[in-house]
Amino acid sequence: MHNKTKSQIATGWLTVCLLVFLHVASGANGQLAITEAMSSAATNCGGVNVARGPDFWELTNFGDEAVDLTGYSLWDGDAVVFGPEIQLPGPPIPIQPGESIIFVRSGNSRITNAASFRQWWWGNTEAMPALQIYFYGRPGFDDFGDAVRLWDTQTNLVAEMRFGEAHVNKGITFVPDSAGSGVGPSQIGVCEAFRAASCDDVGSPGRAPCGPIAMSIVEQPRSQTVEVGTDLTLRIRAGGLPRPRGYQWCFNGTPLPASGPLPDDTPLLVNFAGCGLGWRPVPQATDLTIRNVRPEHGGDYFVVFTNGLERMTSTVATVTVNSTSTPPRIDCPADVIWFPTAEGSQQTNLAVSLFQRATFEVFARAYPPPAFQWSWSPNGTSFSDLPGATNRALTVWPVVEGHAGIYRARVTNSLGTAYAHARLTVSPNPELRITEAMAFPCETRRSDWWELTNTGAEPVNLAGYRWNDRPGNIGGGPTITNAVILGPGESVILTEGQTPDAFREWWGLENLPPGLQFIMYTANGLAEDGDEIVLWNHSAIVDADFIDSLGFSVSRQGSTFWFDFDLCAASESGVASTNELCGAFVAANGCDIGSPGWTRWTPPAFSNIRRDESGVVHLEWKAQSGSTNVIHFTSRLAGTATEWKQLGTYSFSSITGTTTDTQAGEAQRFYRITRIALPPCPCPDTNENAINP
Repeated sequence: MHNKTKSQIATGWLTVCLLVFLHVASGANGQLAITEAMSSAATNCGGVNVARGPDFWELTNFGDEAVDLTGYSLWDGDAVVFGPEIQLPGPPIPIQPGESIIFVRSGNSRITNAASFRQWWWGNTEAMPALQIYFYGRPGFDDFGDAVRLWDTQTNLVAEMRFGEAHVNKGITFVPDSAGSGVGPSQIGVCEAFRAASCDDVGSPGRAPCGPIAMSIVEQPRSQTVEVGTDLTLRIRAGGLPRPRGYQWCFNGTPLPASGPLPDDTPLLVNFAGCGLGWRPVPQATDLTIRNVRPEHGGDYFVVFTNGLERMTSTVATVTVNSTSTPPRIDCPADVIWFPTAEGSQQTNLAVSLFQRATFEVFARAYPPPAFQWSWSPNGTSFSDLPGATNRALTVWPVVEGHAGIYRARVTNSLGTAYAHARLTVSPNPELRITEAMAFPCETRRSDWWELTNTGAEPVNLAGYRWNDRPGNIGGGPTITNAVILGPGESVILTEGQTPDAFREWWGLENLPPGLQFIMYTANGLAEDGDEIVLWNHSAIVDADFIDSLGFSVSRQGSTFWFDFDLCAASESGVASTNELCGAFVAANGCDIGSPGWTRWTPPAFSNIRRDESGVVHLEWKAQSGSTNVIHFTSRLAGTATEWKQLGTYSFSSITGTTTDTQAGEAQRFYRITRIALPPCPCPDTNENAINP
């Protein structure tokens, strides 16, 4: 055997693995593939600017048997959400061998049925009479990047397509690339793509002439040398149409069991003792991961897979396990995404909210394989061993205040002992509220946005926070990947694919609070016919453990929704902004109305203070329009004993206020500004004219 090549070894082992592989793959359904998707239709139709056509996608059967799609389900979302959400519309939908069918999102006022879809693309309501065209409700695609996935009746993922931003290619569908490993824009004349009869859209709905695409391996499993106690991940990346599936890993000729369902796209935040906070990369369905490698894991690995039309076998990857005698030493894992901090230092304190889960792990290298023992101390001076805590990882759940303190990992083998520490802090959820959202701007070039406000007294680092729109899956939306510190009373604007400069140009820099922060995201756009926003902190792992959640109904074009249940009970489901009410104003460019950055928690702030040649002090500040503010001054700061005198009370209809202090003279003076009343804020369906705190 030792004289045989790796290819001969793989051939000899293939028979055993193939039997298991064929058994696993035999349960797969027809060879289905998503072959086209439109996320942002054109608005130029015959020289007239019209509302965009609807999102749609195309499903093709490349097999030789018909498939009944009854009971199949779909969902969009840039992140992987495991589980179907929307059932395909009835009646039964048969898809024949070689057939392509179209699914269109309903709710578009211009394209309402199959006849108008045919008129859009072929200029004839009777064109392509055999083409099946089905309409369904939610979801809709985001033109900043999204995905569509199809599950069978057993919740097996059978087809998917991920695509990126459509802003550069509005009106152009996405289709598989030549390798079947990604997507690209349709091109007229390529794979029978054409320009729509009535608009500038380009695509080939109802046809998939360039498929199937032969499978190919983009990334082969890589031979590695690893140490005992570390983790091993073998990767393979393959392309083809239909999508490769049914991956069966084999080790020294023995089929390995499937790893089971993968978690969602939200990694678990771990406090690595001796290193700090970090997220492990989320495993892909094609990966083989072995935790805590032992000498017996050394050997040869390969994988067999199929797309229903053909099968492939990877090259053999040899894993060598280093078993050189070594005393324990603490190391930091290389594949971790470390928790970002504002000052750039490593965060070593895991802060979780009550009843959440705290996870610790120690990354140690040692041979012989070490033993682990976790212990705890409230202050780090005297440690008590935790019963049963003898694994490399430690989970504390549900966390209560008494769990806060220092956790120590003791790592021991016959050659020595090493220690590593990690801290846990337990506190209530931060007081964050979603206070405003825009889902339907006046102009199509503008984007959705929403506002998050810190209503508490402590700053909050938003790194690792996640959010999603409907249906509110914790792994279905974006994650904030950098340190964003939100101070008390401060708001941050989250914009869909829109730069801060573009937002400032839209609403007017002079109309926004000083230092307003922004977070730009892609995907998960807000639906103008009603949607929701759900926010989770960095350590939440279940959907129900959210920080804040809200929903709103059909939007009024050009108006934001504001939310403040304490001020106005009607705002629980959103109140449309009205110019000059509740601090709302008209954007500097466009007809949109809102109050981005301004809430009842936003304090007024001085923007300029100067003394002229005559000794007069000129003060300028920014405050919510219509609010009432008072300015005090003092000549000496003495902590809580400072004697403040009132300069005046002011209310302006604009964002900027100004006044002068003619009595300042040459003396030293300090100034402060506070708000004493909000602008009038009548609630819908009430007789109240104003509600002020």
